[in-house]
Amino acid sequence: GKACGDAVCVGLDELSSGTHGLLGAGTASKMPSIVASTKPIFTSQQDVVDFFLNLEGASAPIYETRKGWKRYCPLKEAPCGGCSGWYSTDRNWITPRFAHTVLAASSSRILIYGGIGCKRYSCDSCATCTPECIELQVLGDLWELDLFKLFSGQDEAFTRLDMSPILTPITGMHVVPLAGADHRILSFGGASTPYFLDLVAGQMSAPQTTVEAFEYRDLEFRARTATSIAVAGVSSLSSISEVANSTHVILFGGFVRNTLTSAVFTYDLSSSRPSLGLKRQKILATGPKSRGFPGVAKPDDFFLLMFGGVERDIGPQLEGISELWALDLTTQKWEVVHTSEGAHVPTRAAFAAFTTMTIDGQVLLISTGGLEGGYGPNSFQGNAPDGDRQVTNAIWVWFYWQFYEPGLADVWYPSWAFSKDSQMDARCMHSAKDGTFSAGRSSVMIYGGLDRSGRALNDLWYIDTETAEPGYQFELVLRNITAEGFMEEVEIFTDLLNQAFGFDPGQCLQDFTDVCALALAFGVVCSGQAQPQEVMATEEQDQTRVTFVLRYSDWATCFLPVEENEQLWNAAVAAPTLQGTKLSFSTMVQQNFNFEHPMYDGYFLDMWKHSSTSACRQGCMRALCQGNTVDNWDSPELQWVSGTWEIKYCFGDDNSCGSNYDCALPGPRHGHKATSFLLGGSSNILLLFGGETTDLVANSEAWLSREIHAGFFNLDGVIFTKVPVADMYGDLCVDWDSCDWSLCPCERRDASVAVMSNVGSNSGKLLVFGGLSTEGITSPALKFLNRESSSELVALNDLWYIDLNPLTEDCLREGYCDERLQWVKIDVPGQAPAGRWGAGMVLDASDNLYVTGGSTYSTSGGHTELGDLFVFRLRDAFYRKCSATGAGLTTAQAGVTAKFFLQCQDSFGEPANGARFSVSIAGPVDMQPSPLPVGVGLYECQYTPVKAGPGYSITIKVGRGGALYQDLIGGVDSDPTDSVHKYLGYYIDLEVDNPNPFSLTVVPGSTDPLVSTAFGSFLSVSTAGAIGSFVITARDSFANRRPGGDAITVLLTFWDTNTQQAWDPSAVPNSGTVTDNSDGSYGVVYSLTLGGEYQLAISFSGINGADTPSIFEVKTGAAVVANTYAYGNMLNVQAGKVSSIFVQTRDKYFNNIRVDPDETPEGSEKITFELCTSIPVVLDTSKSCYGGQIELSVGITIEYGKGPQGALTNANNEKYFGMYWVQYFPFNPKNYQPLIRQKHADAEEDDSSGGDYISCYFSSQDVDPVTVMCPHPTIVGAEMNCADACVTQNLISSASNARRADGRVTQLNPEGSSARRADTLKQIDPVNQPITISESFVPYNTGKGQWWMIYAVVVCAAVGVGLDLIFTGIGSVSRCMTRKTEESNQAEWAAQSVKAESFQAQSNSAEFSYVSPPTEGNPPVLSSAPAGPVPVKGPTSQEEQFLIDLKEFGMLTPEEVEEAKAQNGTMAQVREMHQRGLARTAMLAKKLLASEHRNGNSGASGLGAGADRNGGNNGSSGPEAGAAFGGNGQGVATGAAEAQARNEKGDSLFVAI
Repeated sequence: GKACGDAVCVGLDELSSGTHGLLGAGTASKMPSIVASTKPIFTSQQDVVDFFLNLEGASAPIYETRKGWKRYCPLKEAPCGGCSGWYSTDRNWITPRFAHTVLAASSSRILIYGGIGCKRYSCDSCATCTPECIELQVLGDLWELDLFKLFSGQDEAFTRLDMSPILTPITGMHVVPLAGADHRILSFGGASTPYFLDLVAGQMSAPQTTVEAFEYRDLEFRARTATSIAVAGVSSLSSISEVANSTHVILFGGFVRNTLTSAVFTYDLSSSRPSLGLKRQKILATGPKSRGFPGVAKPDDFFLLMFGGVERDIGPQLEGISELWALDLTTQKWEVVHTSEGAHVPTRAAFAAFTTMTIDGQVLLISTGGLEGGYGPNSFQGNAPDGDRQVTNAIWVWFYWQFYEPGLADVWYPSWAFSKDSQMDARCMHSAKDGTFSAGRSSVMIYGGLDRSGRALNDLWYIDTETAEPGYQFELVLRNITAEGFMEEVEIFTDLLNQAFGFDPGQCLQDFTDVCALALAFGVVCSGQAQPQEVMATEEQDQTRVTFVLRYSDWATCFLPVEENEQLWNAAVAAPTLQGTKLSFSTMVQQNFNFEHPMYDGYFLDMWKHSSTSACRQGCMRALCQGNTVDNWDSPELQWVSGTWEIKYCFGDDNSCGSNYDCALPGPRHGHKATSFLLGGSSNILLLFGGETTDLVANSEAWLSREIHAGFFNLDGVIFTKVPVADMYGDLCVDWDSCDWSLCPCERRDASVAVMSNVGSNSGKLLVFGGLSTEGITSPALKFLNRESSSELVALNDLWYIDLNPLTEDCLREGYCDERLQWVKIDVPGQAPAGRWGAGMVLDASDNLYVTGGSTYSTSGGHTELGDLFVFRLRDAFYRKCSATGAGLTTAQAGVTAKFFLQCQDSFGEPANGARFSVSIAGPVDMQPSPLPVGVGLYECQYTPVKAGPGYSITIKVGRGGALYQDLIGGVDSDPTDSVHKYLGYYIDLEVDNPNPFSLTVVPGSTDPLVSTAFGSFLSVSTAGAIGSFVITARDSFANRRPGGDAITVLLTFWDTNTQQAWDPSAVPNSGTVTDNSDGSYGVVYSLTLGGEYQLAISFSGINGADTPSIFEVKTGAAVVANTYAYGNMLNVQAGKVSSIFVQTRDKYFNNIRVDPDETPEGSEKITFELCTSIPVVLDTSKSCYGGQIELSVGITIEYGKGPQGALTNANNEKYFGMYWVQYFPFNPKNYQPLIRQKHADAEEDDSSGGDYISCYFSSQDVDPVTVMCPHPTIVGAEMNCADACVTQNLISSASNARRADGRVTQLNPEGSSARRADTLKQIDPVNQPITISESFVPYNTGKGQWWMIYAVVVCAAVGVGLDLIFTGIGSVSRCMTRKTEESNQAEWAAQSVKAESFQAQSNSAEFSYVSPPTEGNPPVLSSAPAGPVPVKGPTSQEEQFLIDLKEFGMLTPEEVEEAKAQNGTMAQVREMHQRGLARTAMLAKKLLASEHRNGNSGASGLGAGADRNGGNNGSSGPEAGAAFGGNGQGVATGAAEAQARNEKGDSLFVAI
């Protein structure tokens, strides 16, 4: 391989199966070289075991997978593995436990909650034994572990957090922390019993029926408070798995009560209540297969049972099902109880009748009849043999409590019902209904159905379940007979058992007289009705075992005494009936004819048929003759009997009624449904609905029914009445062409029915769901059974109800009815089930309707069985009968809780409690408030909007199953603006638009000054005299814009930022003009002429806001030369001394120009100081000194922002805005006229003038200019200062043309100003009044200067010697102090000399380009590089620009500039001329200082003063250094001036040369 960047490129060799690529070492890649790893390779568990067994003596290095564990012990003085103190609780260490919960509360703290610990040990001390836990307990304590303390070995690393209140200890819970909260944890689930221990021990008990609710705990462990909330309707969850994020917690598996589950729950951490946050998730899993006609029962609140049904088999056959499933409503998990195969399981049967009943608290499932095996071609064929696919009359009973008994979960018990008179025909498609119909006895009523030949039956059978008697299986062992031979004579054996071997005293056979006598003698009691069941014979080696089932009473009182008495037994086996048969017991050995121990197996039931003959007198079935017209429907037919009118009844054999009357007998029918209800809480009424009333015969006309027949039971039997009904508008039900348009349920069969709300005196409501109808005339049942395709079949999914409360006993017993019962169709909310018939349906005590399975048909899909499950909460709010009212539906205010109210009724017009709403407020900010119940079907919904706007809509849905299955409420309130419900009806019925969604407008809240805003550039800065403006926007607390109308005040106070108070607290602040724009914005304008800083205060109804008070600055306008004045030392000026003049620039409003010296060190104005020796009569303002003669022998420096003595701030701690400090150093005593010119620093380049001359000059020797010149104009009582008076007078003079003829400005009369202080200030007129400069300094003589240059060392030495003699006493101190200054000065002058020499060498070099103009502290720069010269303006050349900049920087005098122009030299030559003189001066000073230092003389401090100033100007100090030696130029005076100043202070003895 070869290096290839970070990869390794490997060549391909097509002839080889692989290529070796070298990685790491030997390549240029960044991959490390590969070394052999000591990590063991494990491929099995045995490899792991072998590895650790072979660790000792292993030569290979041991592979350490991770950092080792460290164990921390509860007691430092005891070994970790020791016994001492481990089980004791008398220490500050957590007690031993397991199955606890641990979580990190922070990066250094861990919480341990609950678990299982030891309650009792086997001994109390390690000294007596090794303690073992002998009793466990569930813990509920909370501990905190401080890892810092633990790792550092500190005591009390554990802290017990005692919560208040103390909660019940639980285990198996899961605890999660809240994101961003290190003080609070949430606990989910848990149980008081550790069920997982039973699982580990293999001792799982039967599922619990008692409920321990799901528990939610909120532990604020820092505050030591705890809250526990039980979630109703959800059983306890423990030992669950949990995962959480910032919004949800997911709980999986564990135990529901004491049963393992795979249920998944989620909890929404943002929910306001645990009952709202906890939700069960639906999980797809295996369950029952699709089927039709199942039996469904709901024995309690936890399980739904489904038994039997039919499923499609090959071809047209329908297979019966006998499996039993249970749905755990808590976990939503189906579990199969038993399949269709196996022992003790009902035989497969189709179209059996199913019912449930409760006896002594036990729930029984009862299945009767059906087509054994299912439906096939031979079904309903009268001549078909018995057996498969034929009707049966089998009865099977299953006890719900046995579902919890291990090993008996699949046991059904067969039952046999017998009647003394006749036996019930085998049947299918009949009805069976349990109840207490007769004399308050529990029973099952069976009606109608199809018999063996497909004939519709009309008989009613009563099965008494209270007399149910257990049946026991017995065995009889016979010899000398085969099983086959026995079964040939089985009928004889059965008859023999029925006759009790002849021992029944009441039915003794004539040839049994001796036997009967014996029976009487020995007290044998036989019923003669033993009716043995399940007779079977099997061969076992040389004997035959016969099994059969008998009533236990017959066995105990009849058969057992006979078997135990030899004389009775001999008489029995000698019975003549047995002689000559294979059952001749005399040929059998007696001792082998024994009854084995009986085994419990099934029940024997008593039943009888309600006779429908007219001759019947008791236990009869009869019916009323009811009127069938509009006029007589409410009364029965009467007949005259024995002189009185009596109600006429009709019977099965005599159903004749008079004209306009019909017999109310149900008649033959199949596919009908039966249910029952308590009439007024007393009589149990049997109801029969719908069905097919004709025989099941192919190609014959068939009739379906929608009639309701009610059976009223009394001592004589049952009286049937046809319930008078009407459509939903009160009219008689009529047939429609389509079931979709019917106002009553259309005729149908195989519907599902139930009665709801039958509690107390409430008779309840009859519910009818789905069914099979037809648009043809032939039997739809046959089409279904034969799986025929037919467009005539109609699978219904409509849900109807009829209120049974108008029914009275008089109506049902005698036919006198008060009103017709109206059918009402229920518009099922959410997703309606598909059309179906034969669905399993059950209604629980909470009026929850469960619908599952069934058969359906469509022309596209054909016949199909269904396997879905629907739950309808019938008491839920019905969207059509829900309305909303309240002002909060249409208007709300931001920040204010708005509310509206909901009123809901269920589908039956009764108040609906427990409704599930989905309220969505869409708009600028979406909201989803949750309505809360306030009782009697009323709900209150509150929300607090924060964003104002008109674009909101409130959508209100009601229903369960989420938004997909919810419906918009459609009720209309007559006045939705108030809080009182006035329900009008459904909007479609009212022919109005649905107001839902409601349009909502949210108006802003009250103005919040702290949130209101102001914007605009004039909020932070303005200009004197300008009109400033900004905009205020009033907002509420949520930043919503107010509509206007606020009381807003804007105050602007002249402010002292140093003292943080008004300059004049008594002055009235300025105010802005506020204009209300009526849209929440307010325009503000103001105008201030006084420059400075102001406090801006915006108040809303007296409260400051909009981020105020704040400070803003009023900047001054452009400087006005007419308002500029100068003051300083003008009358007492001496040559050789520095004098100061202060130039105050001002704007048109007399404000000092506010240019910050820190930001603009040079100021905004260009100030020029001219010392004139003469001024002409005619003033030429474009020339220096008005065209006169200017004095050049003067040093001048001008600095901005400095006051007297170089101060940066005045007495008020204000900066010297607009102030220019002019220092001038005249050399020659004579008469001068000082003039000051001013122009803006940014004036156009072609403006070659020095600016305009100012007019007001004042001499202020020994005067504090702050208190005298500038009393603040806003201070109350302050008089106008002299400068303002001067300016004012000049303006007046200019206005009146008060000028002399020569053009000179008239002098202001010094005594004419009322504001001037004559004792301290003197106004001068420099134009007309020259100033005499007195002599106090000998000017520099260039001739003598050469002499001094030569003999300066001698003179200085002499002076030094003299000074030494004078200061002998203090010499040592003086030398110490001055030596440092000398050394510093020497170093500085040496550096300056080097610079000068360097520049001279540079100047003698090649041509230079002007590449860098002067900047702050830096002179113009020349460079030999030709690129990038400084740009010039107009005709000015590079050379001229360079000369101008040198002059402006103070390095050339105007005379030198003119001389350079005259010589027409190059830039380098011009500067060389000037610098050569400076270099000579510097070198001379260097020599002089060196000689001074050698002689020990300390008298050179004057030069040092100048040099010290030079050192701070970045190498451009030449002019300043030369000032002490009389060098020419405007910058010459500085060094001398400072030297003079230091001399005056006594800082130096050497002043100047």
